[in-house]
Amino acid sequence: MTEHAFVLDASAAVALALSDEDGPSVADIVAQAIDAGRRFLVPPLFWYEVGNSILVAERRGRLDGYGATRVAADLSRLPIDTDWSLADEVRSAIASLAGEHDLTYYDAAYLELALRTRLKLKTLDRHLLSLQGHYESIF
Repeated sequence: MTEHAFVLDASAAVALALSDEDGPSVADIVAQAIDAGRRFLVPPLFWYEVGNSILVAERRGRLDGYGATRVAADLSRLPIDTDWSLADEVRSAIASLAGEHDLTYYDAAYLELALRTRLKLKTLDRHLLSLQGHYESIF
């Protein structure tokens, strides 16, 4: 059975890939997990969010076409597993968390996955980070 280090959200992955100011802290955590032979878990929407972030970075001139391709390739080589649990109860839990905490459905999907799998959530999203007091076990 694969041991997952944590749930990785798109904000953390993009910071890592685009070398944002928070990228180095994410890089250290990711490197430690990889060195320990662990993998990361993401909901399916992760790939769409990351793809969109790369596209926006290219459109804004932060990346050229080659850089965008390289970033996408680098991220695809990370040891990431996609959780395809889209059952009614998962979607219902996501909607409930989104409503309870005024989150987007997207952010609630990361929160739900971390809660359901009892994994830590690595995020740079301020709204999700503001929930640390509610869900200390995953932050």
